[in-house]
Amino acid sequence: MERAASKARLAHRAAPADHDGIVIPTLLLPGLIAGFLPKGWIFVIVAALGWPILLVATGVDSGWAFFLDAGALAAANAAVAWSVGLAIRFVVGQRRR
Repeated sequence: MERAASKARLAHRAAPADHDGIVIPTLLLPGLIAGFLPKGWIFVIVAALGWPILLVATGVDSGWAFFLDAGALAAANAAVAWSVGLAIRFVVGQRRR
């Protein structure tokens, strides 16, 4: 019985999710907007903690390795988007002068 439950969990993890294409834009768009805020870097920290908590809470996966990997990916995505937002803000500010 326990072996069947373990196989079912592995099959669930291997099955493609319905929301595969939504993950990166979910973090990039708020990160881009945060680039225009005075303390937008805080969003990177919130994304690094909030995204893995959301994934574990919704049952996508579990375990420390998954939590740390998801947090690192979320922080990287949010940091890139935040940096692009800062660059846009800088370029627009330079053009106004």
